[in-house]
Amino acid sequence: MNIKFLLFTSCICVLFGCANRGIQTQTGLEVIDVMPVFQSGNARLNCDTTCSGSWGASRKKFKGLYEQKLWKDLAIEVARVGFRSDQTYFYFGQAAEGLGNIEAARTYYKLGLVSFKCDGVFNNCDGFVFPKDLLDAMNRAYSGPT
Repeated sequence: MNIKFLLFTSCICVLFGCANRGIQTQTGLEVIDVMPVFQSGNARLNCDTTCSGSWGASRKKFKGLYEQKLWKDLAIEVARVGFRSDQTYFYFGQAAEGLGNIEAARTYYKLGLVSFKCDGVFNNCDGFVFPKDLLDAMNRAYSGPT
């Protein structure tokens, strides 16, 4: 096989793996102003493998925003990458809950249960245990005031 072809193909894969797709609304519309859509519970992470490179490069940053409880920043950064996984929806749910949007948090926790798993071939869950942490967060969100 031609070495130039392999290098070209590898470069294309790397570039597509670092794509950012952002979020869409529940009905599939592109979102420009993230926070109103996020706070309403209508934001949808819509990027799969093409955003995995951006997600991987940003995981440490997201975990730091989560640990510092910088909820708005966390929501905006997760939305910017748009990677759909149990962990990113968990972060969305935590950010919504932290900002007082319990209904939105419930929606994002549910979406996390049916998304790509961070614990695939490699465990990239950054210390979280899914689906346990999603279910615990959902139980907390449903047992608290609405």
